[in-house]
Amino acid sequence: MTIVELLCTAEKWTQHASARTWDEHAVGCLSPDAVKFCVVGALHRCYGPSQWAVMHKRIERCLWRRGIESEIVVWQNKPERTFKEVMSVLKEANV
Repeated sequence: MTIVELLCTAEKWTQHASARTWDEHAVGCLSPDAVKFCVVGALHRCYGPSQWAVMHKRIERCLWRRGIESEIVVWQNKPERTFKEVMSVLKEANV
């Protein structure tokens, strides 16, 4: 499963926690109760250690091409960040 597939709707994306349950409790991104994910949490959920760094770099490069120099987690947790913006970057990064 890719990150784009995992975060297929806005209801499956979260901020300020790597993952959450449906009732908004923060949990680890590998928890069986996790149903909502931030970008980095989704990265961990979808890709094992051998692919994680490559996929992380793809997202970073996409942000840099857009003139965004902050860390992925900082960028995605900004209060003004929208699900549409997040998905646009993830799709462009092909993750």
